[in-house]
Amino acid sequence: MREDFSQRLVDLDKTTTARFGMHQRSFNNLQNRMHVSAVDKEILRNQWTRGDVAIRSFIGTWFQMSKEDVDTCFPTSSHPTPY
Repeated sequence: MREDFSQRLVDLDKTTTARFGMHQRSFNNLQNRMHVSAVDKEILRNQWTRGDVAIRSFIGTWFQMSKEDVDTCFPTSSHPTPY
């Protein structure tokens, strides 16, 4: 009887250790996936930021053009040009 109980405790210990190891590996895998996701998110954020800076620079340059240049491209007079 005592041997059965001791064997059950040993089996329970082995099972618990195996399950704990499985959960630990799953946890480590999840941590790794979260880290990779965070790195990818930061890379994308940096790419968007560089794109935004390029767009702002282009728009700023465009708006710095002289009024004559803008009027040449986009006439602002209220009277349409006769054909």
